[in-house]
This record gives sequence, C-alpha cells and structure tokens, in this order.
Amino acid sequence: MGCCTGPMFMLMPIISGIKSNLVGANEQGLVQGALSAICNLAAAVSSLLFGWMYWEATHSSESASRDSARPVFFASTILAIVSWLIALSLQKEMPEPKPTTIANLEEGLLQAEKA
Repeated sequence: MGCCTGPMFMLMPIISGIKSNLVGANEQGLVQGALSAICNLAAAVSSLLFGWMYWEATHSSESASRDSARPVFFASTILAIVSWLIALSLQKEMPEPKPTTIANLEEGLLQAEKA
C-alpha cells in the first residue's frame, strides 16, 4: 500500500496540469473550480462510504478478527482497478485548446449576455 502513496499525492497536480493544456486561458478558472469541487465531493463521499463499509464489515468494530476488514479493502482495490481501466480507455492525444483571442473573449461575453 505504501508504494501507491507517492502516485496518489501527485494525482491532483497532474490533473491540474493536464486541464490547463486542454482549455484556453479564459476558461481555466472555471475548470479549476469544477475540478476542485468534484475532488472535494469525491473525498467526502468516499470517506463516508468507506467508513460505513468498514463499520458493517467489522460488525460495529466489535470483530476481533483482522480478516473481517478484508472485503472492504478488496472492494476498494476493485474500484481502483476499474478506474484505472477506464483511464486507459481515454484518448492518447490531447486536443489543441482553442487559442485565447479578443474575438473568442467577445464571443464568450455575447453568449453569457444571451443566457
């Protein structure tokens, strides 16, 4: 488990770097806010879900056997493998971001005014 700690800490900076290459300068704040919100929501939900699963698997923490927690860690491992397989299915080439120009900014302002 300790060998995965380093890559887990690098996840958010890597995702932030990738997203900055995928969107124009005028959209980076919006995308960064959405990314942070999704990350925080996922952390909250996963903590609650993992805590509940662990509580149920260990029979309200009364189980003396260490083996009672194995299903929870097995389920977490399966979820990580499924996530990794989904990540492998993503496209290999990143699309070019739309260049930020005055025309693009004006177009974005016009669309915002219409909405």
